[in-house]
Amino acid sequence: MIKVLIKRTIAEGLESNYEHTIVELLKHAKQSPGYINGESFRDAQKSNEYIVISTWESVNAWNLWFRSPGRMKMLKEIGVFLKEPEKFTILEPCLYSRVSALETH
Repeated sequence: MIKVLIKRTIAEGLESNYEHTIVELLKHAKQSPGYINGESFRDAQKSNEYIVISTWESVNAWNLWFRSPGRMKMLKEIGVFLKEPEKFTILEPCLYSRVSALETH
């Protein structure tokens, strides 16, 4: 299982347009094989910065979604609201990410 962190900076004044459009992208992602769940956040200090954290079964599942026609179409639609290109990071669990792995018996 992996998590993908996506950061998007939206041009000021276009936040509500972005939020309306991104709902469609999320609907498509939920239907993609290997998608587990996702959350979206807005920076409390910078209202035009958004973070999406999604969980996928594997890097391969993410890559299939990342290159899918549905995502490409929606990226073109939200691209007009972006102040700069989106940035993403693929995160995988560390061995010590579970508390139980740190406990001694």
